[in-house]
Amino acid sequence: MEKRAENQEVKKSQRNKNNSKKLIFFIILIVVLIVGVIWGGKWLYYRFTHAVTDDAFISSDIIDIAPLVSGHIERIFVNTAQHVKKGQILAVIDQKDYKAVVAIRKAGLEEAICKEQQAEVAVEKAKAALILTKHKVATTIKTAKANLSAAESRFSLARKNFYRLKALLRQHAVSQSKYDAQKTAYIQAKEALKAAKEALSRALSLKEEIVLAKKQVLFAKKALCVAKASVKVYTKKLKKAQLAYSHTIIKSPISGVIAKRFVDVGDFVAAGQPILAIYDPKDIYIMANLEETKLEGVHVGCPVDIWVDAYPGKKFKGKVVRITPAAAAKFALIPRDVTAGEFTKVVQRLPVKIEFTKDYNVTFAPGMSVEIGILKENNKK
Repeated sequence: MEKRAENQEVKKSQRNKNNSKKLIFFIILIVVLIVGVIWGGKWLYYRFTHAVTDDAFISSDIIDIAPLVSGHIERIFVNTAQHVKKGQILAVIDQKDYKAVVAIRKAGLEEAICKEQQAEVAVEKAKAALILTKHKVATTIKTAKANLSAAESRFSLARKNFYRLKALLRQHAVSQSKYDAQKTAYIQAKEALKAAKEALSRALSLKEEIVLAKKQVLFAKKALCVAKASVKVYTKKLKKAQLAYSHTIIKSPISGVIAKRFVDVGDFVAAGQPILAIYDPKDIYIMANLEETKLEGVHVGCPVDIWVDAYPGKKFKGKVVRITPAAAAKFALIPRDVTAGEFTKVVQRLPVKIEFTKDYNVTFAPGMSVEIGILKENNKK
């Protein structure tokens, strides 16, 4: 009897323990269900009021730094992840050839300047010669006209006397010798008049020398214009050579961080070939590719919750600053041609630019994966 009573007590104790375990399990299950319902409700409510996507990445405007001239890299002063300041020298291209071109252009410019100076002297000489020629011709013509006037006066007087004596000789009122002397004077006056006219004609013909002198001035001026044009050409060539020489020194256009270095010392680079990539760590933003079905209620200025994979458990704040007005599929190199009959509807994604609303004391690097939740416009409180 005693053993039977003990067995009954043991069984009763085991049933009580089993009931307690079942009760505890039931309570835990209820708590888990309650927590799951609450968490699931919040999860569903968040996705109902927010446009959520994990197709998002931290980005920045990365600048590819490329030289404007070609050549071998002589020196490079920076490495990947190095901070640089605006205007800091990043690399230098071999300068020997560019120095030689500058020296040649300088010599050409000096020679052109020398020719210009010689042309200026030639113009001044031609002008002086023109002035002298004009003065000489004017003086000669003036003298010839004065001599002609005097010769005409003497000839008029001699002819008058000759005809007067000729009439007197017929009347035997004058001697033959006096008549002969007057006749000789008349002939001489006539010859002198003829010579004076010829001298004036020769003097007037000297005006051709003025024309020639003027042409010489024009030729000298044209030569001066050519020399000046040559100076301008060589000046531009020199400036171009100096500019090319200055381009051998590659400087940073901004203050930022070197994202990647593509070349080493000794590498040959062509003009326009990137040698470094740099970005501004202060100009960090997020590019999220949001499905077109989630765009309803998303506008510029909507607040954004941001979770960066590199910082688990931390939530950052941002806002929408731009919604690209076209899907990326429209810019594909080979866009789909659905006119042939082959068509499969695919949900398109539109890039949305998001900026952080304040500075955080953490490092954000371009390419980091993030998840974002954009509060839709009609759900703002």
